[in-house]
Amino acid sequence: MKTENPNTPIFGTPEEARVAPKFEMPKTSMPGEVAYQLVHDEAMMDGNARLNLATFVTTWMDDYARRVMTENMDKNMIDKTEYPQTAEIERRCVNIIAKLWHSPEPPYCTGTSTVGSSEACMLGGIAALKRWQKRRRAKGLPTNKPNFIISTCMQVVWEKFAIYWDVEMRMVPVTMEKITMDPQDVVGMCDENTICVVPIQGVTITGLNDNVKEINDALDKLNAEKGWEICIHVDAATGGFIHPFIDPDTVWDFRLKWVLSISVSGHKFGLVYPGVGWVVWKDKQYLPEEMNFAVNYLGANIPSISINFSRPGNQVLAQYYQFLRLGMEGYRQIQQNCIDVCLYLKQQLKEMGIFEFFSDDMPNPLFIWKLKNDSSRKWTLYDLSDALHAQGWQVPAYTMPKNMEDVVIMRVVVRQGTGKDLADYIVNGKQVPYHLIDIADPGYKYNVFEYQRDFLNAYESIKQKGSLPVVCGGTGMYLESVLKGYKLLPVPENPELRNRLANKSLDELTEVLATYKSLHNTTDVDTVKRAIRAIEIEEYYAHTPVDERSFPQLNSLIIGVDIDRELRREKITRRLRQRLDEGMVDEVRRLITQGIHPDDLIYYGLEYKYLTLYVIGQLTYDEMFSQLEIAIHQFAKRQMTWFRGMERRGFTIHWMDARWPMEEKIAFVKSKLKEI
Repeated sequence: MKTENPNTPIFGTPEEARVAPKFEMPKTSMPGEVAYQLVHDEAMMDGNARLNLATFVTTWMDDYARRVMTENMDKNMIDKTEYPQTAEIERRCVNIIAKLWHSPEPPYCTGTSTVGSSEACMLGGIAALKRWQKRRRAKGLPTNKPNFIISTCMQVVWEKFAIYWDVEMRMVPVTMEKITMDPQDVVGMCDENTICVVPIQGVTITGLNDNVKEINDALDKLNAEKGWEICIHVDAATGGFIHPFIDPDTVWDFRLKWVLSISVSGHKFGLVYPGVGWVVWKDKQYLPEEMNFAVNYLGANIPSISINFSRPGNQVLAQYYQFLRLGMEGYRQIQQNCIDVCLYLKQQLKEMGIFEFFSDDMPNPLFIWKLKNDSSRKWTLYDLSDALHAQGWQVPAYTMPKNMEDVVIMRVVVRQGTGKDLADYIVNGKQVPYHLIDIADPGYKYNVFEYQRDFLNAYESIKQKGSLPVVCGGTGMYLESVLKGYKLLPVPENPELRNRLANKSLDELTEVLATYKSLHNTTDVDTVKRAIRAIEIEEYYAHTPVDERSFPQLNSLIIGVDIDRELRREKITRRLRQRLDEGMVDEVRRLITQGIHPDDLIYYGLEYKYLTLYVIGQLTYDEMFSQLEIAIHQFAKRQMTWFRGMERRGFTIHWMDARWPMEEKIAFVKSKLKEI
């Protein structure tokens, strides 16, 4: 539906001048674009999902994943007759996940997708209940008092399970002395009516893992003594997609005798947007027949295990996309990055000296902390949480569960896309100090003069600490400006010159700039703004004497990485794909949403230029990727040319082969340091 007058802007329509109905439908319809704007504007009041450190759910997926989900959002997961390939892909995902957990069942493994891990937990619990009931009835024993064992740090779904299916929930206390579920406490609570024990991998409150193997061994002994068959359902909502990649040697899964079912969240560290979970049974014999329903009104007898019925199939397809796209190594890298960022944040909090941690262990990318006792302190963690929320960050403060209700804690969960830049500065769990990163606001036109000034400040600070400054990255010109001590001046804006050049084309500006200097590369003339600024600088230098600037004498060791053309191109392309996967597009969208003009981002060139053109709709994704890839390759080639020019200008660059093992590279640098 279109507006009556196509020339009337959305915000000029009568609907925009009225309060939108909130609790009843409007009497008449309205144009789609107006309804969209109303909903869009209200949704803007929500917090930024990427800044939500409270949630476990995935808040970022790449453009191809979003495309898969958009293209298939109309498919009904339950209708396996109409959408047989989606059903086949669901079966593939079940098998992939089952094999991650060392399922002994040959293809095809028994399991199903669910709306989330809560439904998956319910199904695991129901299966345990039904198996227990069947065994009791076969022996002529009552079935009216089932119970299950779980820790006090359980997720609320288990409380729902207990209430919905009338099963007693027996909770093992978690305390400062016993920070995970104690196996002996578990067996002490078990009796003939215990349907299962539920250890958790990635406890919601603490981030820790219950020791499934020790619980399994304790149950094995108890079952042998009593003639019981108390099984284990592992709630691996978080850890199910962490263990196989970060800690594959820990035995917690189907390798253990009494682990008969496992549930996991696909929309947590499975890396899919919210609404998908998975539950897998060790063998089809452990899925009670009465839980497998069949309906025929969709055109065939269709089996259904899940509690829910109709639900979108696009999340299942997105899960399969992630498995294909990332593979074992991709998942490992992402999960490790998340843990590394957690370690960084934890170290920063530790250095403040006012916080205490619940545990030194961090098997999953989350941790909790509390305030140290200090009677003079005038604020609480609730105050801190409010202050962070005022800045857009969601970091919850809450009390610990039963037996520790007086302890107030805060929790951080790190997911894909959180702190990705800082992760590069974590080596073996230790943060490497860095300088001159995130020192200018987006849209600011940073220049060489300012870099020299900031370099000198950082250089002196590092030297005063008795440390060796290491400069890495940056363009050849910026590096040479500090190694050689270029004498530069801060160049102010020239409004009269800018007005005079405002209507000239890029080609015309290029010709003007060429009258000032030789154009050995195109960096200064890839946009109109860059060209005008370059002319402004040259004009200022032409009429302003350069004062002497004091630079320290730098006794530098210059190390270069020698890499052949094809390997360089391969590494650049792979790194570009990785950075796009990690959220570069979302970063640009966020900057534009925050008010940065697209032209200011285009001014930066390279990534910001092409990503901005894509975000504002001037390039398709494939066009953006192709053109950006070419531009980076060209830039890398120009940089190598610059470095060879530095050698001709008297700099000694010690080149090492990019293909050397890391140990050999380190030895090479150490040997050169001894020579200076």
